[in-house]
Amino acid sequence: MTSTPKTILFLAANPQDTGRLRLDQELRDIAEGLQRAQKRDRFTLEQRWAVRPREIQRAMLDVNPSIIHFSGHGTGGTGLMFEDEIGNAKLVDGRALAGLFELFADQIDCVILNGCYAELQAKVIAQHIPYVIGMNQAIGDRAAIIFAVGFYDALGAGRDVKFAYKLGCNAIRLEGIAENLTPVLLNQAPSRNATAYPQSKTPTPFPTAISTNEAIEVFISYSHKDEDLKDELYIHLANLTRQNKIKPWQDRAIEAGTEWDTEIKARLESAGVILLLITPRFIASEYCFDKEMVRAMERHTTGIARVIPIIMKPCDWQDTPFSKLQVLPKDAKPVTSWSDQDEALLNVTQGIRRVVASMQDKKVKQSLIAAPAASLKQSQEVGRFPSPTEGSLPSPALAQDAYEFHVFISYQATGEDKQWVRKLLLPHLESAGLKVCLDTRFPLGVPIITSMERAVQQSQYTVVVLSPNYLESDFSDFESLLSQHLGLEQSKSRLILLKREHCEPRLGLRMLMMLDMTDEDEFETNINRLVHQLRLPPLGSSR
Repeated sequence: MTSTPKTILFLAANPQDTGRLRLDQELRDIAEGLQRAQKRDRFTLEQRWAVRPREIQRAMLDVNPSIIHFSGHGTGGTGLMFEDEIGNAKLVDGRALAGLFELFADQIDCVILNGCYAELQAKVIAQHIPYVIGMNQAIGDRAAIIFAVGFYDALGAGRDVKFAYKLGCNAIRLEGIAENLTPVLLNQAPSRNATAYPQSKTPTPFPTAISTNEAIEVFISYSHKDEDLKDELYIHLANLTRQNKIKPWQDRAIEAGTEWDTEIKARLESAGVILLLITPRFIASEYCFDKEMVRAMERHTTGIARVIPIIMKPCDWQDTPFSKLQVLPKDAKPVTSWSDQDEALLNVTQGIRRVVASMQDKKVKQSLIAAPAASLKQSQEVGRFPSPTEGSLPSPALAQDAYEFHVFISYQATGEDKQWVRKLLLPHLESAGLKVCLDTRFPLGVPIITSMERAVQQSQYTVVVLSPNYLESDFSDFESLLSQHLGLEQSKSRLILLKREHCEPRLGLRMLMMLDMTDEDEFETNINRLVHQLRLPPLGSSR
């Protein structure tokens, strides 16, 4: 007997007084993906456009949705933007939506809020609905569409919400967009219907994307002819697994009736750590070496995953793509060459534990950046940056409520750079009424990198003052922070480069347009150009 299809209700709102979004493309791509999906008969897609608040109630009554997908603008603590009677923005706060969804909680399994800063609303709604997805900061239009398509592609293939969420985040990452940590999945309310989506026997709450306690997925690539060695390694990894440090996976876990190649590829793409069990048979295997290993190294090179080669048996592994990596066990002595194989595998496990600890530490540092700006305003009030002295001109409006400053200035705070920024650049900007965030206004007792991360997030633009001193300083790696969290790939143009002295920045920065401040004759023209840009909202559309 065929089960009743679940209805997805797509609610779109793009008020005429807000930035234009490609909501039609989002719906079209979702619909096309569901139409070609293996389990397309499980879902029907309903849509409502230019939605006004009362129309949400009507749609809920009319179509009885199991999944609600909101696509449009979010504004953080103040709510989501729907439309009023004349098509302008009308804010609806998360508590009001949560109250509505609570009335229909017996039928709703999942809510997706595909708009900027919607995590606050998601947290309120998650008190009543099993699965809620929101965005913890601004998300670009392209990233929002890619996430939605990946999410519904997975549902259409019969996967559960957790897997669909991960696939959506990974789809963003595969496109080279640094916003894969923006979607957050909340699983707080108890599920009423265990058969709504496939679940494990003992479901556990799924942590948010920025959780530092989430177990790291570990993919084990090995030859089936070395299965005995793989099983021994699994035994040694048991404590790491029990401590929720890792979630190891290997292809013997594939369930009957599942397409094994598709499952392996999906697991390989979602893994944070990839173990290569190196033996002569692994190197000889076309699938292990030419497919799994090659893709693993691609993900390692881009920094998406960590590849750990483990030399299990003596073999000719030198000059392979992974030979440039640090291998395990110590001294690259094969596991089977140790007098005590358990001692060798203990050495391997300890090496894996160190990698996992390092990755968790990195998550702790990144969590400050990924936290929503609104939460920062509430929880970091003691360390909030003081407001700068207002200039003689009125301060232009900020593009989004989440920004506190028009610009944050990153520079080398010594010597001529320091004098140039504080005595020349800063007065020009503040006299134009711009709100400037500078290191002199960082709170005392807080690590400088933490303050810099907050400043980047809370500022509409970041200006980097380039000089040989800057590029030789510890801040030369600051470009990686900017490229990850300013959304350069989406052309939001929130990064502006000023060349104070002749220097040769790294390739990533050389690709961006620079203002050359080295020519004194052009200084006034360029400073006016800078002020004009900083008074405008960043280019590119975000939700």
